[in-house]
Amino acid sequence: MSRPAGRWKETPVRVWICNPFDDIPGEGPPLRYHTLCRVMAGAGHEVTWWSAGFSHRRKARRAVPSGGDLPFALRLLPVRPYARNVGMARFLSHRDYARALWRTARAEVAAGRTAPPECVFVSLPPLDTAGVARRLRRTFGCRVVVDVMDAWPETFERVLPGPPGLRRLAGAVLLAPLYRAARRACREADRISAASRAYLDLARRYGATVPLHLCYHCMEIGPPPLVRTRGSKEPLRLVYIGAMERTYDLETLLLAVADARSGGMDVTLDLAGGGTLEAGLRNLGQALGLMDAGHARFHGLLDRSALDALLGGAHAGVVPMDPASGVGVPYKAADYAAAGLPMLSCLGNELGDLLEEFRAGTPYAFRDAPSLVAAMRAYYDDNDRLGEHSAAARTLAEARFDRAREYPKLAEFIVAP
Repeated sequence: MSRPAGRWKETPVRVWICNPFDDIPGEGPPLRYHTLCRVMAGAGHEVTWWSAGFSHRRKARRAVPSGGDLPFALRLLPVRPYARNVGMARFLSHRDYARALWRTARAEVAAGRTAPPECVFVSLPPLDTAGVARRLRRTFGCRVVVDVMDAWPETFERVLPGPPGLRRLAGAVLLAPLYRAARRACREADRISAASRAYLDLARRYGATVPLHLCYHCMEIGPPPLVRTRGSKEPLRLVYIGAMERTYDLETLLLAVADARSGGMDVTLDLAGGGTLEAGLRNLGQALGLMDAGHARFHGLLDRSALDALLGGAHAGVVPMDPASGVGVPYKAADYAAAGLPMLSCLGNELGDLLEEFRAGTPYAFRDAPSLVAAMRAYYDDNDRLGEHSAAARTLAEARFDRAREYPKLAEFIVAP
């Protein structure tokens, strides 16, 4: 039974938040778990974030930032590095994280340096950590709350060879241990939250019967931006923010910009982020003649103020994501929507439903440059449509992605009796 509204802050709880992926303080804008740590600590709870000593996004070693007092404890566990998001090294790094969490937590509680948790909030993925959380529950009697933030191991079927039917059959065999781990994580959790309705549905299919809670990836949405329209002599300025990895079809995006320009549309593209494919994408942009003239610009990793400025100067954001990734609503959707940017998206899935519901974007077909060019033209030729979708994108942000409203709800769900 949920605690009465407004009373969840009255009983402090020792909460361990276990996620190795998100940026820690000093690495970038606060994401899901950094924000949740601050919200829960601000409500009086005793919070420890168990992260990893290797940055998933930057692919580099990291340390607890010096200077400035954090309102929560931040612990970095030793793990091996990995160069690619898909590969055995990453799985071994996840195993390192889970083993180090169990070993370190047990030793520190036994020595009296750390009080045992009353609640463990564990992200899924990685898969191994949920098993550690259950061991902590058996040892300390704590609650285990699983937060589903990606469809693992389903997403790995995409990298198997062969047609879809064969990949599913091969995945059922090769990924069987991972499927068992995911099913057990959902069936044996005390509560489950998720970053999309699709992930809540996945938890149900895995046998979850416990209370469920939806919390999208949100952000501080700030004051309403100006509605985006394009002046008659302005280019249509597109922006992409995020990782440059195989899940994102950025090659087609560059090709479509070049095709649109050759067809008479004045279109530009700004890209912020980085990844293993960045060098190849830069080369492609150069080969297409987009770089020297400034029609495509790579900005690298930006801090929050620079990212806000980049978004503030754009007309539309692009979500060139593979629908087979299983991602429901990516982080970048909240950034775009809060900035009042309509979205050109090939992801479909839950984001596609939201864009259709709010009339806040235009779909195109994955890996289909002509389809993307047509989506660009819909805004290039129709300023009214651009303005209407811009206003609707902001409405979407206020309704679904407002961090100040949604994360306290998640925090209350985690600690409510």
